[in-house]
Amino acid sequence: MRFVLDTLLGLEDGVAFEGRSVGAKGIITGELIFNTSITGYQETITDPSYLGQLIVFTFPHIGNTGINNTDVESQRVYASGAIVRSLSTFQSGVRLMCSLYKKVRKAGMVVVSGVNTRLLTQTLRTRGVIKGCVITSRNANQLVVDVARASIDISTRDLSKEAFNGKSVSWQPNRSCLEHKYKVIVLNFGLKLSILRSLMDRNCRAYVVSAYVNSKDILNLAVDGIVLSNGPGSPSINPDIVSNVKKIIRCRAPMLGICFGHQVTSLSLGVKTNRLRLGHHGTNHPVKDLNSGSVVTTSQNHSFTIEPASLNDAFRISHISLFDESIQGLETYNHLTLSFQGHPEACAGPKDIEYLFDAFIAVFNSVV
Repeated sequence: MRFVLDTLLGLEDGVAFEGRSVGAKGIITGELIFNTSITGYQETITDPSYLGQLIVFTFPHIGNTGINNTDVESQRVYASGAIVRSLSTFQSGVRLMCSLYKKVRKAGMVVVSGVNTRLLTQTLRTRGVIKGCVITSRNANQLVVDVARASIDISTRDLSKEAFNGKSVSWQPNRSCLEHKYKVIVLNFGLKLSILRSLMDRNCRAYVVSAYVNSKDILNLAVDGIVLSNGPGSPSINPDIVSNVKKIIRCRAPMLGICFGHQVTSLSLGVKTNRLRLGHHGTNHPVKDLNSGSVVTTSQNHSFTIEPASLNDAFRISHISLFDESIQGLETYNHLTLSFQGHPEACAGPKDIEYLFDAFIAVFNSVV
């Protein structure tokens, strides 16, 4: 496969990078973030949390094992685009179904290869949050920067509403399992399938519902617990979601908040969020468990975090990041509500923090 430099990536600060188009053609904008994962590109691009983002993969070779039918986190590609150093033209794997090249072109995803991702990552690390634009044309140096500057800041978009497909379902995978012992409601803000798999592995039947379902309808269901899923963007721009969850918490329902859901949980109890200068995106983020003193490696994807000064006596901190000491986990003093900023289900990434699902199940058994 022969490539030519035919694509521009422009940053709102005026910097531009050349590359080769290996995906769909066109113009795409988004928030530029860098992801430090070595593996897991398939899970990453199908994770609804990446809606509105242009992903810079720091690992130089992407696509080596192609695409399979198992490692998906949703039914489609959600990432706005991707920037890589080298997209593999040869794939090998026992589960291989097609190449990443074919997948992104079929999905209409803009992907740029041949970019100096090391320099780009250093630029993002120095600059912080920045908007970007990709144009599959070489003769658009000023245009690509102008479009990046004029693009909408994703922090002002209700991305979780865009990510939700509008369907409420009882999730059942295509494999046999024992009779489910627990029933769990999952509020869908942009749900990863691995969260459902993790619940099923713990004998839970998951009922996926819209995050906009009335709290009374949720509480009228005879369920053991409620999970607030991951999702893109910031929940602070949608007060209706926060108000809904606040009513659920008041009814003392066992609850687990994950990533976006962690922030929704916090906001509903009066805690504020703010934007990180550098978001956490990758599968190698060290976190300290303050309950046990142990250090775990976690999978993360978020650009917003809890504001420590806004914490009140409803919560206590359970986990902190060892990168920047930002708050990673909270739990209420009555132990009914747990929340974690990263992804305990991992996928991609290590499952060091998966025990949070077990802690959530333990709450069911403690509630009379």
